[in-house]
Amino acid sequence: MTTDEHVNVVIDGRRVAAPRGFTVIDAAQRAGIRIPALCRMAGFAPLTSCFVCVVRIRGRRGFLPACAARVEEGMEIESDSDEVHAARRTALELLLSDHVGECEAPCASACPAGLDVPNVLAAIQRGAVGDALQTVWSAFPLVGVLGRICPRYCERACRRRSADAAVAIRDIERWVGGQSASVSGCRVPDSGCRVAIVGAGPAGLTAAWFLRRAGHACTVFEAETAPGGLLRFALPRFRLPRSALDVETARLAQIGVKFCFGRRIETGTELNELRRSHDAVVLALGAVPVPTATAGAALERKDGGEAPAESAWTFLRKLSEGRVGAVGAETGTSAAVVGAGSAAVSAARCLVRLGVGLVHLISDKPRRRMTAFPEQVESALKEGVELSAGAVVRGVESTGGGTFRVSVSTAEGDTVDWTVHRVLLAPERRVEAAPLRQLGLPLRDGRVQVNADTGETRVPGVFVAGEMVEGPGAAVRAVASGSAVAVAVDQFVRGKPVTGRVQRYQHRLGRLTDDERAQLRLGAAEYGRVRLEDRPRLSEAPFAETQPTLSSDHAVREAARCLQCACGKRRNCDLRDLAAEYAVHAGAFRGERRAMVRDLSHPEIVWESGKCILCGRCTAIAEKAGERPGLAVVRRGFQARVAPPFRLPWADALSLDTARRCVGQCPTGALAWQVRKLCQQPPIISEKKRDVQ
Repeated sequence: MTTDEHVNVVIDGRRVAAPRGFTVIDAAQRAGIRIPALCRMAGFAPLTSCFVCVVRIRGRRGFLPACAARVEEGMEIESDSDEVHAARRTALELLLSDHVGECEAPCASACPAGLDVPNVLAAIQRGAVGDALQTVWSAFPLVGVLGRICPRYCERACRRRSADAAVAIRDIERWVGGQSASVSGCRVPDSGCRVAIVGAGPAGLTAAWFLRRAGHACTVFEAETAPGGLLRFALPRFRLPRSALDVETARLAQIGVKFCFGRRIETGTELNELRRSHDAVVLALGAVPVPTATAGAALERKDGGEAPAESAWTFLRKLSEGRVGAVGAETGTSAAVVGAGSAAVSAARCLVRLGVGLVHLISDKPRRRMTAFPEQVESALKEGVELSAGAVVRGVESTGGGTFRVSVSTAEGDTVDWTVHRVLLAPERRVEAAPLRQLGLPLRDGRVQVNADTGETRVPGVFVAGEMVEGPGAAVRAVASGSAVAVAVDQFVRGKPVTGRVQRYQHRLGRLTDDERAQLRLGAAEYGRVRLEDRPRLSEAPFAETQPTLSSDHAVREAARCLQCACGKRRNCDLRDLAAEYAVHAGAFRGERRAMVRDLSHPEIVWESGKCILCGRCTAIAEKAGERPGLAVVRRGFQARVAPPFRLPWADALSLDTARRCVGQCPTGALAWQVRKLCQQPPIISEKKRDVQ
């Protein structure tokens, strides 16, 4: 019933009584109905610039902006129909067609574990090492480990490379990991839920870290006598000292993760026992080396004599366990290692350290296609390893007297025979189907049937992580999988829908001009990358770590080289959130884009005109605050942008207090804090959003 004070409207089929004079968006908000908007501010007149809040009024043509349309008696409003959603999507795609910004920095997008690299580097510049460490811990626990062995995916994507050299992100990460040996306990109450993790490799340890910090009781079951998996038993100490690994794994015990060593889970009965005693089970079993038919024959002893070859994996394990005498005393003066992966390269480097004068590394792949990390191959060559890339081993046979003949077809087509005292085979790893079948897991083509987004299997409450899902690869990929599975398991044990990580929209800058690259370098240090030379191999300590650590001064200097090309509001950008919500297509409208421009003329904020959608919020705030000269829309049409009049610097246009309010209200990050001044504390565990384009 109409009164002088109220009118009755219908919004999405719901009757709503709204005060006379209310806008549609106000009436909807009062009824608990959300209508998105990018230009609306409470306490300010409607700006009607973004058209993201459009609604349809029955009996009227077209769409109306809900932030300005006033309610009328009997009005029937559609805010949640397919047509309205399509109109909003179009409005967002038009805004994004001219959006000159990047949500996440390329380095963060390239990191499989999603480390917020710019935030780490900004914290180091501010001297907030604790913040940097917390940021890393929000992505993964094995800081000192990945800071030594990660293949630098982030650095390959670093935009600083186009100027001189990438920021030494991995070296900085390692330095950060060395700044603290302890972590405070869980910051959330115990949930009362119990999770079993099978496998103490990178994926299992990471899943345990995040689930325990989410409040769940976690027990890691490991067949070995210590945690780490291949990190402990396949990586030589000169690459990863055991003390560094022990520090990282001790942190998990410190926050309450329990370990059960010497416990192998091999059968469906054992798996079901874990299911009955826990709310969820995570299987992180990893991949194992599987010899080819030729390699398998070479590993077999014939007629009770010597086996033509040994497993490089067994060799590395013996070294890890300190049984150097068993492999070093009778090594001889020459050896051949067959393989194209990291284990082959590591074994070859170990043989050199054991005093073998000539070590042949035989790869059936060209050097550029070897699965070993390029920097490890380069280090092996510097240490004297002879590489034959693109070569094929035709046969290995014992010649008696402790020597073996290795017949090789070289990449050039020649056939050569080498006589060596030792042959090591390093077959590639793969996930074997037989153990999974024994556990009673449904398989397809030898792989576990699993939800790719959540790691959930068809067995209720059983999840898989790491190489069981990703296949063999770098440890950081297993870490990323363990982190993702932790999100899904957390949802499962709390009785929530198991969706895994929520997808976020990712806008990219694309190819930059020379002028734009120069704009990105504004505010970044101009000196070159800190160069770290490997320490020389010492005869008295051949397995001592060769890779040095940055000094504190060098870590700060290196962090200052970061271009900070991520958006300063990437965590709370309204435009980004709505782009994901409405599943926009960034390339729906193509055409000329504005240039990427940065303005640092204000001591606290950065202005990037290419991100501005001309919503009018900042100009309205400046006008209401009585700022002189304030802000205005300058130029027209495609070149229109917000700026201080008369080309004044931003510091002259806005007081500090008004600038802060403008930053807080900017919906896109066009106005943002200069990121080096921020001090953000990341959450302990969150449903971290995966970037999609």
